Amino acid sequence: GCYYAKMAVTSTSGETQHASKPFTTGKPYTIRYAASSNKINSDAPYLLPIRIYDADSKTVDNIELKWKLKVKGAENPTVLSGIIISGKNETVDFSSLKSDIYALSVEPVDTTLANAADNLAELSLYSIKNNTMPTADDIFVPKEEYMTDNNGEVEILFGTPGAHSYIYTALGSLMQVNSINLEEFAAGFHYVKVKLPEDAKEGLVKIFTTIKGETTMINIEIKRPDRRKITLEGSSMRDRLSPGTPERWTLKLTDVDGMPIAGAMLATMFNSSLNSLDYYSLPGKFDIQEKPIGLYDSKATGFYFRGHITGKIKFLETLDISYPQFYPSLNYYYSIIGGKYMEHKRFLSSLNGQVSGLKTTVLVTEDEAFVANAQARSSVADEEEEYEIEEEDGVVLSDDMSFDIIAPEEIPAKGMATETSGAPDPEFEYRPSEVLQAFWMPELLINEDGETEIAFTTPNANTTWSFNAFAWTKDLRATTMIREFVAAKPVM
Repeated sequence: GCYYAKMAVTSTSGETQHASKPFTTGKPYTIRYAASSNKINSDAPYLLPIRIYDADSKTVDNIELKWKLKVKGAENPTVLSGIIISGKNETVDFSSLKSDIYALSVEPVDTTLANAADNLAELSLYSIKNNTMPTADDIFVPKEEYMTDNNGEVEILFGTPGAHSYIYTALGSLMQVNSINLEEFAAGFHYVKVKLPEDAKEGLVKIFTTIKGETTMINIEIKRPDRRKITLEGSSMRDRLSPGTPERWTLKLTDVDGMPIAGAMLATMFNSSLNSLDYYSLPGKFDIQEKPIGLYDSKATGFYFRGHITGKIKFLETLDISYPQFYPSLNYYYSIIGGKYMEHKRFLSSLNGQVSGLKTTVLVTEDEAFVANAQARSSVADEEEEYEIEEEDGVVLSDDMSFDIIAPEEIPAKGMATETSGAPDPEFEYRPSEVLQAFWMPELLINEDGETEIAFTTPNANTTWSFNAFAWTKDLRATTMIREFVAAKPVM
């Protein structure tokens, strides 16, 4: 079996370091099938995606593997077999096999390296050239995700093994059914064309039929091309920096067509060793809530609406200093209030430029009943390590949801000192090798030519710097850029 060895060591000063190492007590390697789909067109050679992994989940190359295929559920012998080398792009010819479902088994030539993987995967072979497919189901769909053209149109391929099949094709988007078509098809492969409504970015196509009292239904997701994608690239950037020297970088923002666009950007560069304590990353996009696609064949569950809270709501920002720890930047979390979702955000250190600070958004309400209810729920949460409270009027908390509720009378007056308003000791200094942050620039503007400049002086430290930037436009298109730079003085 595979196991993990974990160790924690605490020094006399209270500093704790952790380490872990996976290991196996059996054979050193594991055989896996590394493909997202098991539907294979036998008209063309197929790259058999068999991988060998060690205990660290790293791929191992140059291992001889024997593979074989049998018809699923049959007692007949192997119908096709061969040998491949792990890590090499070797193709297999399945054109001699009839369209059916096959069981794939793999074992190493050297049996001391890994256990044999019987029934590693089930492969569904079909042939568009021969117009054949497995007959286990009344509808066969090789692909279940499609990208439309810019006009929202797409042709979907499906097959019907029966001689005569009446096929329904339904398109749903924006929480409604857009179209339902019924057509008779002969045996073989066919294309059906669908088009998304003008204001729909994605949709769900259901292809279904009923034969001899049994209904077969296939769901196919379709999406428009992502025209909101933008790219941030840097020019005049050097992979190696010289400590104590000035730098001036130009970054350029472009749209999906490569055209420059204006926007804004925040950027920071910090000692990359901090990532070993708590990995840092800026958000990659704005999470814009959209209506889910409709068309359900069973009772829908879950919430598909948002509500409002009675009473006056506002947000109070507080700052808790706890150095020299390092926190990531932005974390979304949710609460359910009165049976409806409400979205909150917890803003952490990088948003206010403090490497060691924690910035939190606290929910404040003047609704006394709401405050009392929420505080009562919070006290229950503090007493239980793992909990789940049934949904009622008020706030539902689970083990990954939390936020502070403060009544107005508990809010300190502006300028009043609080327990969390402290700051690091001004006499404390890091050694040059412990400089945590090179710069923090949260208010950069990108001009109409899609360009912005960053000017700074590299801190006087030999280290590796991690550069993170987050850029966005007025219509909330967003992207990130992450690069590492080595700063070192030349050796004389």
